[in-house]
Amino acid sequence: MAKKIKGFGGRNLGRPKRQDNIQKLMENVQKAQQMFQEKKEELEKKFADEKINVEVGGGVLKITASLDYRIHDLVVEDEDLREDFETLKDLILAGMNRVLEEINHRRDEAYKELEESLLQIPGGNILEGGV
Repeated sequence: MAKKIKGFGGRNLGRPKRQDNIQKLMENVQKAQQMFQEKKEELEKKFADEKINVEVGGGVLKITASLDYRIHDLVVEDEDLREDFETLKDLILAGMNRVLEEINHRRDEAYKELEESLLQIPGGNILEGGV
């Protein structure tokens, strides 16, 4: 067993108990996991509620989707185009790809904000004993 060194004033200058540090770290990790789960659930709800609109073909095709990867509306504005299946198919594919790119972009931004907010937990870094 390591010998404890007493400093001036009777203070113990030995290392703090390793078990206490591990226990505090585990508590902080659990708090951070709970906080992350709550924030993730909030984001998922926001993703379901937030709608985006994409237009392709100069506004001929309009797609409305939510950030939870659900398509809510698809409108074809050109009567002649409804008869030309190949062109319509190309527009739909282009529109779907654009809407998915936009969804991915917005979700990435939201998760980046979540990550940054978790790194700024009041009291400091999780590994330093904050939370």
